This record gives sequence, structure tokens and C-alpha cells, in this order.
Amino acid sequence: LFSADNIQSPMWTARPGKADVRCLSFSPNQTKLAAAGSGRIIWILSCVDGRILQSLKGHENIIIYINFISNRKQIISASRDNTAKLWDSTTGVALYTFEHSEDLTDCDITPDQKSVLTVSTDKTAKLWNCLDGKLIKSFDSHEDSIRSCRISNNGKILATGCDDGSIKIWDIQSGQELKTLVGHNVWVNCCKFSKDDNYLVTVSDTLIWWDLRKGQKIQEIHLFGRYANDIFFSDNFSHFVTIDSEGLIYVLKKIT
Repeated sequence: LFSADNIQSPMWTARPGKADVRCLSFSPNQTKLAAAGSGRIIWILSCVDGRILQSLKGHENIIIYINFISNRKQIISASRDNTAKLWDSTTGVALYTFEHSEDLTDCDITPDQKSVLTVSTDKTAKLWNCLDGKLIKSFDSHEDSIRSCRISNNGKILATGCDDGSIKIWDIQSGQELKTLVGHNVWVNCCKFSKDDNYLVTVSDTLIWWDLRKGQKIQEIHLFGRYANDIFFSDNFSHFVTIDSEGLIYVLKKIT
């Protein structure tokens, strides 16, 4: 772990278990760090010294997503064992298990922290209640595996990215499909809303910016590599950073 004031020397180095670490999440107060990956165990470490505080065991395959739920002492995780789990981060107990028929590929939490969205290679997205563990709604009109998902900042709509290159926009309350965006040639690894939810950026073999009010593509960047996995941007959705499959870093500015 590095301090933002000194990225030359780490504060500490830890290797919980022997397996690769594939996902990380800081607790809301930044005193704890959750780490997980191919070892199937979620490790909770102290941000002060890297000491292992807790280990959460229950997944049976690679863990691909973890995140703290900010207003409760809980963690959500998603795995290639067809399940997501909601954990009590203090006791290490799995409170609820959310199941699909095939591998999970992504996960997101609603802004009110009361529901979690899971997507899977079984071509479905499912919204679950974090308070009682019950299924709220299923979104299932994709024709191929769903690779990515994101809930809007106002909690009213969600986006799902598919292996056929399409992105679907859904109304969360009704479950109605609002529009389908077509522009990529392969799987959509990431989709993220602008702060005002008027725009969406999607990451695949290219980067595409969409105007959701019109349902139109407004900008596209072709990559040197075959694909990219994620993208990060400024609060005003004007500057972007991503890295492609060849290791090239892109610093981009939205054309207005």
C-alpha cells in the first residue's frame, strides 16, 4: 500500500494466501482493505500495517468483485461459482447468497445501498434486496453473456454490456428495456454513467461515448490494443484515463 504523498516507497506489502489478488476495496473510512481473487477467500487487512484482520470463506471459485457497503459493516462479493454473497465484515458470516445458473461477471450496488445488481454468462441481470436476500427483479432479454453492469447515480436506470457488443438501458423500477445501443464488435467490459446520468461511456474493442437522451453515439476512440477493461474519469466527465490490452495508457478529453 502506498501513501498518496509518497508513491516511491510502499507503506507496507502483504501477500495474504498464495493466490493472485484480482480485486480490492477500501472500507468507507479507509481503515480496512478487502482483497480477493483466485484463492476464493476474502482477506480483510488493516490499512495501517497490512495486518490480516479477518478472512471470509465460502466461495468455491475465483472471486471477481468485492465492495464494502458504506452504511453498514457489510461486503458484497461476486464469484465464478455462480453466486454473489453478502457478508458481515465483522463476524465473517455470509448473510445471503444470490445465485445465477452460470458464472457471475460483474456486480454493482444501488445508491441507497439497499439492493445489489448481479450479471452473468447465463444472459441475465438480477436485482437483489440486501435487507432480506430476496430477488427483486430479473432483466433477461440479452442474447449472449452479460459482461458488465452499472446503476445510474440517481438509481433510476441501469446499463448492461453484452458479449455481442450491445448495451441495454433498463428502467429499474419497471424492469422495462428502454433502449439498445449498438456500436462495439466484441464483449463490453465496462459501462459507466456521467454524474448527471445523461451520458454513458462503454469500454470494449473501442471506447464509445453515448448521449442517453438521444440514444446516439457521440464519440468513439479506436485502440492500438485489442480491447480495454476499464476507464476512469473526472467529476465533470471531460477527461478520461484507460489502459489497453497492450499496456498503452490513454489520457483523453471529451470533444464538446
